[in-house]
Amino acid sequence: TYSHSEIIDNSKNNQINTKTNKSKQEQLKLYNKLNQMGFSLQQIIKYMFAEKYKEIEDFSNKEYISPQNATIETVKNQAKVKINFSKNGRKVDKNKLYSQIIYNLSVKNEKELKPTYIELLPQIKEKQLKEKVLCRSEFTTTYIYSSPSRKHNIKKAMQAIDGIVIKPNEIFSFNQTTGERSEKNGYQKANIIKKGNYEESLGGGVCQVSTTLYNACLHAGLEIVEVNSHSLAVGYVSPCFDAMVNMGSSDFRFKNNTGSDIILTCCDAGDKCLIRVYGEKNNKTIVTRSNIVEEIEPSVVMCDNPQKIGKNGEYKNGDIIIYPKRGFIAEGFVDEYDESGTLIVTRRERKSVYKPINQVVYFRAEN
Repeated sequence: TYSHSEIIDNSKNNQINTKTNKSKQEQLKLYNKLNQMGFSLQQIIKYMFAEKYKEIEDFSNKEYISPQNATIETVKNQAKVKINFSKNGRKVDKNKLYSQIIYNLSVKNEKELKPTYIELLPQIKEKQLKEKVLCRSEFTTTYIYSSPSRKHNIKKAMQAIDGIVIKPNEIFSFNQTTGERSEKNGYQKANIIKKGNYEESLGGGVCQVSTTLYNACLHAGLEIVEVNSHSLAVGYVSPCFDAMVNMGSSDFRFKNNTGSDIILTCCDAGDKCLIRVYGEKNNKTIVTRSNIVEEIEPSVVMCDNPQKIGKNGEYKNGDIIIYPKRGFIAEGFVDEYDESGTLIVTRRERKSVYKPINQVVYFRAEN
């Protein structure tokens, strides 16, 4: 008799060569005995036919094809996602080869070992993903009249968020995702709004991307964690629905409050900032609206040095350097409708104050 440890040790050392050391009858007798002792077919083959066992292992490893799950892929700069099809895999049915070896012990004319395969199915199929990549919302703003540097910054910020996946309960940060607005990160100087005035700074224009994303998230029914207004009204979105960002002081953040992944996609074709939000089906229709509740009249300011406010050129007394524009106080509302079109809830999203642009007049007193 053979102990379990002896069989394993002999198998490792390849000490048994059945073709030269034992007849078929002896091999079959040994097989039956090992089988009665409770050893698996694999263990028996490994012990009795060590070289053949190794050949089967090498062949199986070579023939193995791993199944591929269906996956979701973002189509860059097209605001689209696509599903890559799953693929079945295969593996050699080693037990059938083992059985063929044992069968050959009981017959005079041995049969050639012929491999058969077991089909391996992927865990995730296309159908499972289709319900997870529905368009929940989209929002578009235009920047056709922007300077080349501002357009560059907008496109760069869009590239940074295109294809970003936000897991359930995860909080997305615009600043963290787009990075510091610096020359090192590839941003250029363009106009920004700072303390009620326009000035050039690195990254000018990225607020249009954060604003577009903010509105797309609102329409997707996502939870807004942080959003701030500009000090001046912007022309590319309705009042109360802008999202000013500034590294270290103002961010746009939202939480994925759905049960599946959220995917952000972008497209900058035609000088438009298009953002689509993909995820599980959005059963609500969300409408945003704003009302101006009070206007703020601008003042008249005299200036004797236009260069201090970034204006070059020749002026004479009484010339208008900067034309005035009213400011205002506005309220933004969100209306939610169910699938039947019934209004579920109305809430005031924000109340924002936008400063007026004062009229600046050139005046220099004569000596």
